[in-house]
Amino acid sequence: MVMMNHISSGITNMNHVISNVLEYTKPRPANLRRMDLHQVLREVLGFSRYMAEQNGVGFEEKLAKGEPTVRGDADQLRQVFQNMIQNAVQAMTDGGTLRVSTRIQPPPKGTRKGTDEARDDPPAPHGNVVVVFKDNGPGIPKDVQAQIFDPFFTTKARGTGLGLAIVHNIIESHEATIEVDSKPGKGTEFTFHFPLAGKG
Repeated sequence: MVMMNHISSGITNMNHVISNVLEYTKPRPANLRRMDLHQVLREVLGFSRYMAEQNGVGFEEKLAKGEPTVRGDADQLRQVFQNMIQNAVQAMTDGGTLRVSTRIQPPPKGTRKGTDEARDDPPAPHGNVVVVFKDNGPGIPKDVQAQIFDPFFTTKARGTGLGLAIVHNIIESHEATIEVDSKPGKGTEFTFHFPLAGKG
């Protein structure tokens, strides 16, 4: 029985590695459609809650009012959010809290749609929805933070080093950005900026 469990675990790990390699080397083109980002985020939080609780991690949600509409691929964004939750849970080996929040960032002044300022300004002329994942784990050492999105770089004993590289590629395909702020002993915060879609 013990041997069967080891074999099953090994097969699962191998499938995970193969899936990540294929996803990174042959990514599926993003099918961008208007969608409610909160709906996807709530779905992922909902079915990730049990896994987190089994590892001693609780969720704190603080989502902005409304239904922020972005142009996105729902399946790919589920993958992004699942990856962020899984990474946070794995980082908090002694348990902890993952805080997930969103806020609406209005467009810069003077960037009304149709103006030269809007066309010259890379941030969305309609503003952004900002999504933050903040854990209270051990944090990421300063000397490796610049490498965490590099393919095959990992600090995990059994990691593939492709999870965050895939996340980065998906975020770029959505014309969004991702930033990391981490202090050893004080946790890690990942911040996403998704351009809000205009009306219509």
